Amino acid sequence: MLDVHREKTMSLLDIKNLSVAFGSVDKPFRAVESVDFSINRGEIVGIVGESGSGKSVTMLALMGLIDAPGRVTAACVVLQLRQGRLSC
Repeated sequence: MLDVHREKTMSLLDIKNLSVAFGSVDKPFRAVESVDFSINRGEIVGIVGESGSGKSVTMLALMGLIDAPGRVTAACVVLQLRQGRLSC
């Protein structure tokens, strides 16, 4: 049975503890560290920050566009789709 109330409040995108590091494992440069956010249905989101704060790297990581030697980790990424959801 479909819970209509739950579907209305469910986030389209949930990110928990997203981090991106470059360089060696021994001495990593952490470009993004421990980012959490949710985007709900109907919301318009803007990512703002100073130059070099990790805006572009965060979005590239979400799209799967960080190549080696970059390392992307996250505790959980949930993407709600029309026909289901992708989750951690």
